[in-house]
Amino acid sequence: ADFGLTAFIGADRKESIDCVLKRLYSDFIVQEIDAAGVASRLVTFDEARATSKTIMAGDGKLLDESVVRPACVTDTFVAACDAVFERREKEGRMETADLDKPSRTSLHGYVRSRYGGEVESETSKDGDAIVVKRRKPGKRKRWARDTPPHTHFTMAKENKETSYAIGIVAKMSGCNPGLFKTCGLKDRRAVTAQRVSAFQVDIDKLLNLNSRLRGIVLYDMSYEKEGVKTGSHWGNRFSIVLRDIDRAAESTLAGRLAEWAEKGFINYFGTQRFGSCETRTADVGRLILQRNWKDAVGLILGGAGRNGQDSVQGAIELWKASGDATAACKLLQGAQSFASVEGSILRSLSKGKTWQEAVLWLPPNIRSIYVHAYQSLLWNKLASERILANGMAVLEGDIGADSVKLETEGASPFDVHVPLPNSACADKEGYVFAHFKAALEADGLSWDSFRTLEKNFSLGDASRLALRPLFVRPGSVAWKFVRGKGPSEQIQRDLTYVPDVALESENGVVKEEENKDIKKEGEDTKNGVKEETQAGGDVEKRLALWMRFDLPGGVYATVALREITACDMGKRYQKELNFAGERAEEAEPAAEAGEEEEVVKEEVLEDEGEPVKKEPKLEE
Repeated sequence: ADFGLTAFIGADRKESIDCVLKRLYSDFIVQEIDAAGVASRLVTFDEARATSKTIMAGDGKLLDESVVRPACVTDTFVAACDAVFERREKEGRMETADLDKPSRTSLHGYVRSRYGGEVESETSKDGDAIVVKRRKPGKRKRWARDTPPHTHFTMAKENKETSYAIGIVAKMSGCNPGLFKTCGLKDRRAVTAQRVSAFQVDIDKLLNLNSRLRGIVLYDMSYEKEGVKTGSHWGNRFSIVLRDIDRAAESTLAGRLAEWAEKGFINYFGTQRFGSCETRTADVGRLILQRNWKDAVGLILGGAGRNGQDSVQGAIELWKASGDATAACKLLQGAQSFASVEGSILRSLSKGKTWQEAVLWLPPNIRSIYVHAYQSLLWNKLASERILANGMAVLEGDIGADSVKLETEGASPFDVHVPLPNSACADKEGYVFAHFKAALEADGLSWDSFRTLEKNFSLGDASRLALRPLFVRPGSVAWKFVRGKGPSEQIQRDLTYVPDVALESENGVVKEEENKDIKKEGEDTKNGVKEETQAGGDVEKRLALWMRFDLPGGVYATVALREITACDMGKRYQKELNFAGERAEEAEPAAEAGEEEEVVKEEVLEDEGEPVKKEPKLEE
């Protein structure tokens, strides 16, 4: 309710069905879907490393055999170059005493283009030959004119924020983080896969990182003419496990799932939009719009309860007590000094930056989150007020995705779009704009408050409305109730382990023969929902629900789940449920002899602050 999420589409939501989300981070898988409708695939660390070794050995994936060979290049020289590329030989050589300058130039260009810059050619000291060698990893090469400048790759990560993971990749590759672009941010406590682009960063440099990265893996690389742009993807595919569900709620959930697949849900901004720590990002955004930069910085650094991030918390406490940002920075350990928001703020203050400059020191996608959160809060409150009064009805003055007014007769609720408050709303009339104007004035703001921030805070095109659909219907929906699994037993895959619990076929349809280990005698499936066909028999105490569905970009999976469970899916309440479930698990008697139960243990990692599965140590 603090963030405006107070309405439902479904009529019967008085009963809240408690469930645990993200007990394991593998319970929440996000795969980015590109504009062509293709979801980013997931691989294990071992698979990616094996692929990296194959590519780095020169299996031809970076070799372009379509490059036209100049007449002066002999078969012997090509064979020598191939041997160098494949690391069978350290050096190749071709006598060029009889070649003119244009021929030698074409030979150099051929080598550069055929091997993607991985084989370098140079004139020998005596000037009578051209020598080729494999380029040393890490050596900055002159970018080939005929090589597309943007390196695209899939970045899969687990239990890490997107900006943090990009910061790690940039640091380890010796590149500026600004060279890396993504379509959007993905959940931290999850297993995610998304496309990333890097400007003029060699493929081999990125592939080499896989042997050193932890919880991050890079693969499926190519050179492209254009980089990845924010919001250029279609959306995301979610594979989610909800745990600790009361078995008595199964029939209620089945009915809600069917209704949800047909009617959809209110497209609220989820609670994670407003911050997961004590600091509420919407409050920071309001202070920024009020140009109260000092209090904005204080609020960013003032959040309490950063359990497990001792170096950050210690640095903040020192700064608050002494005002000495330089001393505070010395307490930051490892990646927290450059990959965390607090670390960036403290570093900027240590360099003598003003309060405003400290905020602008943050990357654009990070600092924009605060103002976006304030806009989102106003949007949520307006959506709730409207739906509580009118339901899903199309109202007079409603507009569609093209900003054109809808006809109340014949228009679908899924056609209705509501703008976010920004300067483009200033000259518009109607209920929506009057509501936003009153809310802004209550906070001492106006439409002009957005104008001067548009350049530095990614607030969009001031000449047109930033529209968001009011209702969303999920796509490619499948689900199944899962029995017989321990409260912390892994059901879905992560980047290390793929459990023997097949939940879906390649086309996303649950197959009975693929679920023998979770299907019990007397059960049948319909649209992935278990139906009892035999009375009696033991019913397991614990019930889990596996779901898979697609959502457009910017739509929150936790909001979609809220429509089904009517349960608070916010982080704080979920941590309470998770803790209660773990205490219950500890109180349970040991399994009887003959009952095999492989439980994935959890422990607190010092640098993250939440119960997560411990990663196996990777090779140094």
